[in-house]
Amino acid sequence: DGGVHACGAHACASLGLGDNDILLVPIRVPALSGERVVCAALGAFHGLTVTADGHAYSWGEVSAALGCGRSYLDLEDDESDAQLPQRVQIGTKVPGCAVSSIP
Repeated sequence: DGGVHACGAHACASLGLGDNDILLVPIRVPALSGERVVCAALGAFHGLTVTADGHAYSWGEVSAALGCGRSYLDLEDDESDAQLPQRVQIGTKVPGCAVSSIP
């Protein structure tokens, strides 16, 4: 059905659920309800999805370059993570997705 489910231990809101709780069973990511996700890429501190209509959504640690137009320098201490998936304003349809991390 194109839904996204998440589970596990996570930090920096990397599961896109709005918190940092440990989940032992998968639950649907409510912020992506109504979207048909065709591609998902997840890293240790962030995630990215692309929907069937070509929209990208990102979440996680803002310093992970989420593409949401905000920098960790712009945020208050209690607002350092994008805890829920946010639509990335690209201006064109996205054909796929990938997430990488450089130590």
